[in-house]
Amino acid sequence: MAIDKITTPAVTDDAITSPKLGTGDMTFPNGNLVFGTAGKGIYLGVTSATAANLLDDYEEGTWTPVLKDGSTTITQNGSAYAYYKKVGRIVNCTFQVRRGDSASLTGTLVVHGIPFTVNIPNSTAMIGNAWFDNSSGDFNALVGTNDNDTSCFFRDCNAPDDYITSNDWVNGRYIYCSFTYQTD
Repeated sequence: MAIDKITTPAVTDDAITSPKLGTGDMTFPNGNLVFGTAGKGIYLGVTSATAANLLDDYEEGTWTPVLKDGSTTITQNGSAYAYYKKVGRIVNCTFQVRRGDSASLTGTLVVHGIPFTVNIPNSTAMIGNAWFDNSSGDFNALVGTNDNDTSCFFRDCNAPDDYITSNDWVNGRYIYCSFTYQTD
C-alpha cells in the first residue's frame, strides 16, 4: 500500500508550537507570511536566534516637514512631498518643499517633525545631503541632527562650520533633501 505525499501541509492545531520543515525552501504562492502577534520577526543570515540578526521592524509612509527659523514657521508653497522608510533602527527620509513667503529671517533653518527620535548617543551627526534651488545659484548642504531630537539642520558644504539660514532659502524655490539616521 502506497502512502500519498502531502504537497500542501496545513498547520491548524494551536497545540503545535514549533513546527519544523524538512529541507528546501518555503514558498507562499498565494499569500504573505503573517505573524499572529506583534513584535515578532525573522532572523536573517543565521541558523539560531541571534538578537543582532533579528529583523522585527519595517515601516514606510509619509511625514510632514515643518521648516522653522527659531519659533517662526516658514510658509510652504503647496504640499511638501515627504516619505520615510524604517528598517530595524535605521530610518531613511526624503522630502521636497517649496518656500511660500519672502519674510526676512536670519536664524538657522531647521526642519521639524522627522518621523522618529534620533538616537546617536553623545554626538551631532552629518546624516545626509540637501540641494537648494536658489535664484542666486543652487547649492548643496549637509544635513545634521542632534541626539534625542526630531529635527535636523543644514550646514554649508563649502564651509561646514556655517549653518544655512532661512534667508539662504529663497521664496518660490525648492529644497530637495535625503537623510538617514538611527533611532531606538
